[in-house]
This record gives sequence, C-alpha cells and structure tokens, in this order.
Amino acid sequence: MTTEALKEQYFPFPREADPQLHDHYSDSLLKPGWAGELNPQELAYIKGKLKASSSLRRKWRFRTTRISDALIRKVAMEGVEPRQKTTDAGHTPSETKLLQKIRGRS
Repeated sequence: MTTEALKEQYFPFPREADPQLHDHYSDSLLKPGWAGELNPQELAYIKGKLKASSSLRRKWRFRTTRISDALIRKVAMEGVEPRQKTTDAGHTPSETKLLQKIRGRS
C-alpha cells in the first residue's frame, strides 16, 4: 500500500480538503512526543509506519516490530529521552569526569 493510500485510510479528513495541513499532520504524527492522545486511526497509522520502517523504530527507540499499542501511546504522548554520548568504556562524559575525580585524576 502506498503512503498516500495509508494516509487516506487512517486520517479523518481527506487530503483534498487541505493537502498542506494533511501532509504536515501525517508527518508530525511520526515525531515522538508530538501527538499526545491518539485516536484509533492515528494509532493504526503510526503502528503501520513503525512496522514498515527500521529507521523510524530507532527514532522511537523500539528494537522490534512487535510493539504494544500502550507503548506507542506512551511515546506519542511523552516522547523519548535524548541520547547521551558515551565513551569507549560505556560511560557518559559526565560519568567519566566523576569517575576521574573519584580516582584522583582531573
């Protein structure tokens, strides 16, 4: 199914009514934390896109295609935590600095 067909299936208003708003809405729904409370059509749209796109799953911090509706709703409402940079030892820069201070190295 094409992206346009998916949008038409899941959104409560037709693209022809306002193409720019329709496209903005469909793109924004895929941003973690943007959507807030999802209606059933929005949930189905996001779930379909997540199943089809590994890069979108990474953006939403999902590692598998088996994702519960509750988890999708949570990320749609709350977003995701920002990724922290880690050093080779697996520590964040602030953790590394604290460890060095504890060990007597500054």
